[in-house]
Amino acid sequence: MSPSLELRSLIDQAKAEVKVSPDGELRLPQREALWTVIASSAGDDLSARTLLTALDAACVRQVMNIWWRVFPHDDGPSRMLDLARAVLAGAVPEAQARRIRDDFYVDAVDDREYRPEDYPAMDVAQAATRTVATALVGKPYDAEEADLQDADEDPEDLETSYLAACAYSGGPLGRHDPAARRDFWLWYLETAIPEALRAA
Repeated sequence: MSPSLELRSLIDQAKAEVKVSPDGELRLPQREALWTVIASSAGDDLSARTLLTALDAACVRQVMNIWWRVFPHDDGPSRMLDLARAVLAGAVPEAQARRIRDDFYVDAVDDREYRPEDYPAMDVAQAATRTVATALVGKPYDAEEADLQDADEDPEDLETSYLAACAYSGGPLGRHDPAARRDFWLWYLETAIPEALRAA
């Protein structure tokens, strides 16, 4: 599948904003606009979840090395990507998938001790668990909350691409490397979205 004219226009607008943003950030409302167009182009709910999950999985793979540096013998995030694929294939019941995801979340986020310099690895773990959520329910969007930013979200509800951007750039806004953040979002717009569409 090729990007539609509408999607290409949104991507171009988003790239222009990222390039001039002092923080190098792609804001949540812009990402939601992209997801809405991507989902609507898919034709049905399963196809939409498959596309958006592929995009999330690409984000996790882009930062997986950050997890491996801290936990070289733990394949938890990779198992979450496998679980997301199994959910979409109908091979794992929803309740079981939620339980497996939640168990990994508790292990990786709540039960481990992280040094401050290793916090990006925790972002990778969270991004992987959110990928499973996308496979299960898509990316919920409330038009009445269209102006919300990532900072307004509950920490447990932060979405995959934002968490991956945090991992890639060393932390959340204010504690990140703006140049690295910009590089991540330009990769997201120029590479990840077109590749997810082609894979469909």
